[in-house]
Amino acid sequence: MHLSALIDLINERHGTGFELGARYATGEQGAYAITDAVGRRFVLKWSGDASGVEPYREAGVVTAALRAVGYPAPRYCLVGAFPEGSYAIQEALPGATMGVLTHDLLPGVLDLNELQEAWPLSGPRDWPARVVDTVLAGGDGYCLLGPLRTYSPATAELLDGLQTLVTAHADDVCEADHVVHFDFQPTNILVDGGTISGMVDWEGACSGDRAFDLVTLVFYCYDAAPARDRLWREVVDRVRPGILSVYLAHLILRQVDWSIRHHDRPTVDRYLHRAAQVLRDLSSLTGRVHQAT
Repeated sequence: MHLSALIDLINERHGTGFELGARYATGEQGAYAITDAVGRRFVLKWSGDASGVEPYREAGVVTAALRAVGYPAPRYCLVGAFPEGSYAIQEALPGATMGVLTHDLLPGVLDLNELQEAWPLSGPRDWPARVVDTVLAGGDGYCLLGPLRTYSPATAELLDGLQTLVTAHADDVCEADHVVHFDFQPTNILVDGGTISGMVDWEGACSGDRAFDLVTLVFYCYDAAPARDRLWREVVDRVRPGILSVYLAHLILRQVDWSIRHHDRPTVDRYLHRAAQVLRDLSSLTGRVHQAT
């Protein structure tokens, strides 16, 4: 469905007067600025899968619980499905994407992580399978094993090393019941006036170990030393080496697979270089040698 037709459907269904604006520059799946009849700002996200409505609904429950404890998460205003897919409209939060992690922003990041202590939803929990099984058997639409096996000898060797690493430490990862954003990286963190003003993109949230989000931020801020080094020390204080090994292996696989399938070769090479850096630093911490090319 064309986006203008989707806006018409939403307006007819909900009695709203939204107008479509520009697509946001960041984000892999796509989000669009929209305004209502009086100029208030919102964000439209949509999926080409009608079953995608459930993650939107769950994200609305999770963010409502987080806002109740002072977390700057968006309010999901409207969620719905249509024959060709599903949609969510959420309030637009102030600020722009973080871009680069700095010393000044790090305390705010740690404060947010503390607020993620309890998971507000009932139902099945899949931690640590979400980070263990995806490396050993592959995930659903992400963490695919085939692309690394076939892209190059270097990525095939990397996959073997990641699976060996997770097999060795899978039993170190315990069940946990915190809110995990699961994609806690700078493009999803908003900053306004030098402080963190929002955390967006909650559709992948799950129950698990909230420290995983800090490890995710380390991975995606690896070029942002010295703030990265301070965050790394914070992570090491919170996460045992075996668990850290599993989390980083998952993140490496997730990103390299995604880049192979969706990005250009220089981007793949950049993340392969980062994987090598991460595994070298992990080796210095654990005393074990982890291979990456």
